[in-house]
Order: sequence, then C-alpha cells, then structure tokens
Amino acid sequence: EEHDLGLLAAAAVAADAGWRIHYLGARTPTPALERGVEQSGAVAALIGAIHREHAEAFLASRPRLGHVGVVLGGEGFRAEDLATLPGAVHHRGAITGVPDVLEEAVAARSR
Repeated sequence: EEHDLGLLAAAAVAADAGWRIHYLGARTPTPALERGVEQSGAVAALIGAIHREHAEAFLASRPRLGHVGVVLGGEGFRAEDLATLPGAVHHRGAITGVPDVLEEAVAARSR
C-alpha cells in the first residue's frame, strides 16, 4: 500500500498512548512483516490498506502472525476478512481508538 499517512498517524496515536512502535513502512512484503514482528518481539501488528485489492493481496499471502494481536485497519479491509485471519480485529473507527483496538487485539490473541 502506497498510502501510509493513516498508518503513520495511527502509529503516532499508539506511541502517544505508550505503545512501543516499530514502523515497517509502505508496501512491506508479508515475509518481511512476519520477520519484523518476530524479531522485534511485537505483541501486536497494525496492518493498513486503503484499497480493497491491496487488502485482498495481503490476506491471500496467508500471513503467519498467529502469535501477536492483529488489527486490520483502513477502508480496504472489511469485517468479513476476519474469517481469513482468525483472531484479528477490524478497526474502521476514529484514529483516537487505535490504542483501545490494539489492547483488544492483544487480549483476543491471548484467549
């Protein structure tokens, strides 16, 4: 996804709320995302997509992020995508809600 302003803003909101952020950038390939999550010791991953085709391509890559909470955000993702990535949380609300949805994703992963 070339459009990363929303993801950058979400990262800033999360950092302001006390989350430690490792921003991987736009168009991060799924294998690089998986390695980044593993190497950083992350407890959550926030994935953003503005365009539906980018969200679909990400989901089709079968990401292996089962050990962290996952938030799918942006207009490209839909609620029904959660069936493709069990345990993920869908966020399309206000950006100020990002810290809460990250907490929700982490809690969902621990169940």
